[in-house]
Amino acid sequence: MNNSAEDNTIVVYKRNGFDGTLEYMNSVSTGGQGSGIESVPGPGAGTIDPLASNYAVVMSDNNRALFAVNAGSNEVSSFSVKRNADLKLMSTLDSGGENPVSVATTGNVVYVMNVNEGQSSLQGFVFNRGGKLTPLPDSARDLTGRATAIRFSEDGKHLIAAEVNTQRLQVFARDGRYLSEEATTFEYPTPAEGRNVPNPFGIETFKGADGQYLVVGEARVFTQDGENDIQGGSVSTFKIAHNGELDPISLDVSNGGSLALCWVVFNEFTNRMFTANTASDTISNYYSTASGEANLTSGVAFQEDDGQSGAGLTDLFTTSKYVYQLYSAEGTVVTLAIKNDGSLVEVDRDTDLAAIGGNQGITGF
Repeated sequence: MNNSAEDNTIVVYKRNGFDGTLEYMNSVSTGGQGSGIESVPGPGAGTIDPLASNYAVVMSDNNRALFAVNAGSNEVSSFSVKRNADLKLMSTLDSGGENPVSVATTGNVVYVMNVNEGQSSLQGFVFNRGGKLTPLPDSARDLTGRATAIRFSEDGKHLIAAEVNTQRLQVFARDGRYLSEEATTFEYPTPAEGRNVPNPFGIETFKGADGQYLVVGEARVFTQDGENDIQGGSVSTFKIAHNGELDPISLDVSNGGSLALCWVVFNEFTNRMFTANTASDTISNYYSTASGEANLTSGVAFQEDDGQSGAGLTDLFTTSKYVYQLYSAEGTVVTLAIKNDGSLVEVDRDTDLAAIGGNQGITGF
């Protein structure tokens, strides 16, 4: 998604199943406006990452519908995905708040997270077989801080929100189309001496050998006294209990020192987690055990040439053999092949996006 303030657009690529390379197909308007380089409220937002969020663009479970936020016009758009991956705009509706930045979907249910002026909120929708959205009455829910991402558990029974400024993870139970009125809250413990607060930013859910799991990417940009002093990032993993409580498995597993760990994806084919470290222009690689324990394999599984280039490594997407990295500031998508040891090797680089600093969100199938 290019997040243009004039005409928000979804850029479509064909993905080569043999070597992972991308071929530009077309661009389709959302019917709304993005924020452009204008930052929405909240810590971490800037010209490289104006939405300061994950999941600005997501696909339905069956890959037949796509949903995108329009942060500039306070709307959410939906598309029907055709056999040849052409997109047909089906609806552009009020998002139920201001500055929508993240979307989560399961079954035929969609929830949109609005940043508003700093205290985030959720609004529910349903969609039909064609992908057309309808607002869900009485589905609005309030969060307690500035959230960056929402995501359903793999079984669809819980929705998790990460609040970057309160150091909280909020878990709502789902009953049919609706979320529970109240969330189960996990508050991070006070960090060890000399360790910054975690700033949970990126989240990903996955299914393990004996349940549902969550991995959280932690930026760690503020000291315990609230001073801005960025440290190396980390991940933490949790098991999602039936009652929505998060049981910690691995807390504060360092990425080796790379800065601004804000995005994390889980590759179910390799049991590896890949994190984008925006301020260091690197990707780190963790291995997950069957019980959800995170182990750092490589702090730098990939690094952009010369490092610190300001390319804007933001959103990630992964398939069985590849990681696709969006460079928001450069308007580039880089295809990275996953090697047996979890290292990443560049195989393709597409520069079809306008380098306006506003590109946000990537998904695919």
